[in-house]
Amino acid sequence: MSQSRRSRSKEAPRRRETLGTAIACNLEDAAGHTSPASADHPESQERLKCIVDHLKAVGLWDKCQFLDMPPAVDEGDLQQTHDKEYIASMAATERQSQDDLNQLASSFDSVYLCQGSYRASTSAVTCTRHLAESIVENKMRNGFALVRPPGHHAQKAHANGYCVFNSAASAAEAAFNFGAERILIVDFDVHHGQGTQQIFYEDERILYFSIHRYENGAYWPHLRESNFDFIGEGRGSGFNVNVPLNEVGCDNADYSAVFWSVLWPIANEFNPDLVIISAGFDACIGDPLGGMAVTPAFFGHMVYHLSDFAQGKIMLALEGGYNRNMLPVCVENCVRVLLGEQPTQIPPIGAAKESTIASILNVISVLRKYWRCFDFYSTASAKCKWDRHDTVVEYSPKLSTPTGPIDQRTLLCPEKLVPSPLEKERTTALAYDPLMTRHHNETEHHVECPERITSIYEQLNEGGLVEQCVKLEGRLATEAELELVHDRPHVRRMKRTATLSAAERRREEDNFNSIYFSPDSFDCALRSCGGVLQVNSLLSSSEFSCLVGL
Repeated sequence: MSQSRRSRSKEAPRRRETLGTAIACNLEDAAGHTSPASADHPESQERLKCIVDHLKAVGLWDKCQFLDMPPAVDEGDLQQTHDKEYIASMAATERQSQDDLNQLASSFDSVYLCQGSYRASTSAVTCTRHLAESIVENKMRNGFALVRPPGHHAQKAHANGYCVFNSAASAAEAAFNFGAERILIVDFDVHHGQGTQQIFYEDERILYFSIHRYENGAYWPHLRESNFDFIGEGRGSGFNVNVPLNEVGCDNADYSAVFWSVLWPIANEFNPDLVIISAGFDACIGDPLGGMAVTPAFFGHMVYHLSDFAQGKIMLALEGGYNRNMLPVCVENCVRVLLGEQPTQIPPIGAAKESTIASILNVISVLRKYWRCFDFYSTASAKCKWDRHDTVVEYSPKLSTPTGPIDQRTLLCPEKLVPSPLEKERTTALAYDPLMTRHHNETEHHVECPERITSIYEQLNEGGLVEQCVKLEGRLATEAELELVHDRPHVRRMKRTATLSAAERRREEDNFNSIYFSPDSFDCALRSCGGVLQVNSLLSSSEFSCLVGL
């Protein structure tokens, strides 16, 4: 286990309330980066402008603090993440004709260039680096770099996917310069950030986590190295985490499953000094390129929970997101959380897709030996009846056509979101069987007594809550169900307690630790298990928003 994996301090505060939320924005410089082919290119200045206008309209802009732009980054700063020759070739674009720029852009994948591209890209890096430095130096609590062009596809020596320089990676290097030791980069853009992965692939100081649409390589950027089994090399082994989503339409349920099953435990163990989010919002429902169905509010929830780490030192850098109706609402939800508001409530979520669960298990399988948080997978008894998960690597790349102009008027608007069936009014189910109270201590008053559950039920009843619930009829668990988790001899031994005399029950109690038996103990245990199984059987039901077992 690498020394860089350390335990989180339980003393760390959730928020550093004395500091402010910063905005770093290159709105003016970014205006010079425009597509020579079409004003309706997905990655246009209107993306940034609509965000700024919306934040002003909802009153959040003035609640943030704005970082003064420092001097532009120099070549030394850029060389922390990019090759010297590549930097020089990009700097030369300021003096080249558009024909020469078009020819250069054609040597890359999904990139356009103009004479203003270099200035826009370097100012995006300047903003993100300055923001990271301000947070690490405790000058700001957190912040959002509202910048374009995006950066997470930019590699050491190649522009790629609308990106020229990798702003998030450069921000991480700046944070290291100012004392950070461990940095978590979370990339929830719908496209894999292969540039960030490449830059830090052998670096144990960076835990890079990406959840992205993959479809076994059929989705751009069609790379084999975007799959789950690319986990880093050398000292960086185990620090590169790819969670590929292999079908379209993944929603809050899928992203939540990935967040809590993979991201949260591994981030908790890594214990970063700073969290950088490559904040692409093209996984949002209605995005013309993403094909996913995450709601705008859910992004705020991810930011909220990631703020638990690094004493709240967290920053976002804008990446993708191409529906200009939904993009500013996504950003709004994140900024509200940064400012200290609770995240917007989201409806109860359903079950994750089977393909998402398979990806989660694949990721855990290849990372088990690197992270203690996944050790429980290796402690299961050899006799257990769980299916063993065997990883399967699939890769079927397909050529994709270049993205053309997008008519924003045809895209989904927030006010036109159709409520999910899960948002419909649902009720609470209550499992309670009064016959369970017959399990009692025959010799003395015991803290685990029938009054524990009867007092809860009576309190709920007096408060008028029982009548608001759907009361589930009690049922007995079958012995076959018990044998799913208990040996048959143990089940039969417990069943026999119902036929023992009082003296025999006392002797049987002495064979266990902190156990008492009454004639009805086995029957009550069957009812208790049956109630839990009833609740479990309704977990996937859309009729109930909450299930309670007493």
